[in-house]
Amino acid sequence: MFTVTQTSCDSVLQHWKNEFLSWDKDQFCGIETITVPYDLLWKPDIRVLEFIDEDVSLKEAFLEIKNNGNVAIYKTLRIVSICKIFAKQFPFDQQKCNLTFMSYQYSTEDIQLESELNSSEIYSWSKKYIESEGEWELKDVKVFQISLPTENEFFATLVYQVSLERKCMLYVLNLLVPAAVLLMLDLASYFIPEPSGEKLGFKITVILGFSVLQLLLSGILPSNGSMPPLIAIIFTVIFTFMLLSLLQTIFVKYLWNLQPDSCLLRLFCRKQKPSTVQLKDSGNQEDSVKTVSVNLRQTGPDSSVLRAMLLEIQAVRQTVSSLQRKKETVLGLERAARALDTAYFYLYLISVVSFFIYIAVSIM
Repeated sequence: MFTVTQTSCDSVLQHWKNEFLSWDKDQFCGIETITVPYDLLWKPDIRVLEFIDEDVSLKEAFLEIKNNGNVAIYKTLRIVSICKIFAKQFPFDQQKCNLTFMSYQYSTEDIQLESELNSSEIYSWSKKYIESEGEWELKDVKVFQISLPTENEFFATLVYQVSLERKCMLYVLNLLVPAAVLLMLDLASYFIPEPSGEKLGFKITVILGFSVLQLLLSGILPSNGSMPPLIAIIFTVIFTFMLLSLLQTIFVKYLWNLQPDSCLLRLFCRKQKPSTVQLKDSGNQEDSVKTVSVNLRQTGPDSSVLRAMLLEIQAVRQTVSSLQRKKETVLGLERAARALDTAYFYLYLISVVSFFIYIAVSIM
């Protein structure tokens, strides 16, 4: 029977029983334990299945033998292993990595692997002696004893499943909080008065600041995984919100500064039929002109001065009417711009709140 016991963060205790190495301590001066050179005895070829790098661990020099035949060895291990990372929830992700101990030569008929400690004991021991967690926090350690089937035989396997949780506070403070602040500033820009001309420049500055955060994010995102990380989705959606807000601001700025005699309005007005009120006013004007003309004919040849005055009055009246129509057109454009700005602000706010609620539910 072969047992693997993890004794510290970088060493493993392996012990097994050799039936041919027992003695009676009373016959040998009470000697219970002896130490022999490492290469003197048979040792099981236990390897870590996930090991992917050259073994640079210290080589053992001695084996410890007890009088009952138990052989023990403390192995110092430095393992560089492979672990499949699921980065969809990055930086709020939890990963599970395995350390699989097995023999490549001896089947279950020759070697049985067991763990001396159960899962809770291994976890408590690991939390007690771990020196540095770095970016990860140890959440749990579980041990499984299974038999790995091959074509003709089964091989004993001991699997240590290590559950790790990424420490997300650094990413939240350095990336997510500044991104949320810039998004709130973009929302607050709708309270800037449109005639001041500061709104468009402010939005462009906010987008440039957000682009700097995206450059920082691209350098730390994990490159593996078929699904994009959660933080990348958050940044992409926020950037899309800001870009649509900028385009809407540009369109509102265009409406605000649109001239009444612009080509766009002329094309639009050609499609509009004159209203009945305008037709009635024009009819009244023609009737009044005819009446005045008839009266002028009745006054005789001295009516040339009055006729000239009438033409000047008509010209002034047309100019005033044209200016009035232009003013009404400008006021209508301003009202349309304000209504569009207000409607998009509420739509923007509802979309942002809904998106963050969705992200919170996904994380939980």
